[in-house]
Amino acid sequence: MRRRGWRRDGVGRTLLSAAVRFHPRCRHNSRRWLGMVRLGKWCKRGYVNYPEQFSAHALKCCSGFGLMRDIGEIKTLSLSPDGSLCVTGAVDHQSTDRNALVWDVRSLSVVGELKGHRDGVYSSAWSPTGGIIATGGGGTDHLVRLWDVKSRRQIGEVGHDLFFVYALAFSPDGHFLLTGSANNAPVAPIHDGSCFRLWDVSRCKEVARLGVHASSVESVAFSADGRIAACGNSGQLTLGGNTGERVFCPQTIRFWDIRPRFWSVRATEKFTDVAEHTAWVNSIRFTPDGKSFFTAGRGCFLWELPSCRVVRRFRPEAFDLANCGDVSSDGRYVATGSGGQDEAGAPYRDCAVRLWDVSTEREIARWSHDYPVKTLAFSPTEALVVAGGHHGELRTWKLSASDLPIKTAGFEAGLH
Repeated sequence: MRRRGWRRDGVGRTLLSAAVRFHPRCRHNSRRWLGMVRLGKWCKRGYVNYPEQFSAHALKCCSGFGLMRDIGEIKTLSLSPDGSLCVTGAVDHQSTDRNALVWDVRSLSVVGELKGHRDGVYSSAWSPTGGIIATGGGGTDHLVRLWDVKSRRQIGEVGHDLFFVYALAFSPDGHFLLTGSANNAPVAPIHDGSCFRLWDVSRCKEVARLGVHASSVESVAFSADGRIAACGNSGQLTLGGNTGERVFCPQTIRFWDIRPRFWSVRATEKFTDVAEHTAWVNSIRFTPDGKSFFTAGRGCFLWELPSCRVVRRFRPEAFDLANCGDVSSDGRYVATGSGGQDEAGAPYRDCAVRLWDVSTEREIARWSHDYPVKTLAFSPTEALVVAGGHHGELRTWKLSASDLPIKTAGFEAGLH
């Protein structure tokens, strides 16, 4: 059957949309209605305001395609090296669905499931070779599981003593895997602060523990040459002194020089004089040339290496907190995802993906989401951003020529 829905235009006006087609087997009062709304090309950044009873819907417009599905909060997503596939991990405490999903990026249709996690998926990474996917669990399942991409079967696991694996990153050659996790005191005999570790992928064996960390490691990254491993800490509040004063943990950004040997790895901490981030570091990414790195969290910055000096600051108008961030394949643009609540029960605000020009520090595009954006990634092969967040909201945004004031060789093929 057909019903009419509501949409909003680019200036926030609520208008009656085109007809909405529902699945014929669904009852009108069912919470499992499926709806599809098609908008005209004029609605470049519009969105649809759906009734609450819709548990799944899709939105298609000139520059983006979006989908919402009952998979809980999307915590992580990673794209394949060719940009055609995407793996997502979600957490839904009211559902028994704990699987990571593999999507076709073009259609946002599920093409595979990675079955094995028992309590949600908090992190993911796609091997640069394209053959292996790593996913990290949490709750009662803290393992990092390795999957064969073609067969969708588990081929290994590491980290039996980890606790809430928040971040994963493969080395450029795919031989090593970085893990960032929470304080392992609940599952380890002795808490040693080993929240940042390096693993040999082929042997599924730990090869190095990188430092002692006072707070959980929320983000990890390898430099383009694989010589530097970086991590960003949560900087979460802890009790300090006898007065009960709440303070931030220091050393929220740390680096290690990685030197592989025959059967081991020599890891030496470097850039120890790096300035502290203002607070949480939710994402850390190296630029493709390896001369700088980008961090997103309580503030978004581009840092110069090896001086670790801030050279760019990206300031959003509303929240000064970015839930996630990424750097484009040519290093000319960064994207940040935001959204949250002022207090429990308050409405969400500032739910959007922002695109920034690195050279000018200017925001050059903004795409609205219905719910907070918790994870995003640039496509490695075209001008496309994939973003996910609360309530299973997953969207792709195609960057148009009007969005990018500077044409670059890496993006020209994806412009329209």
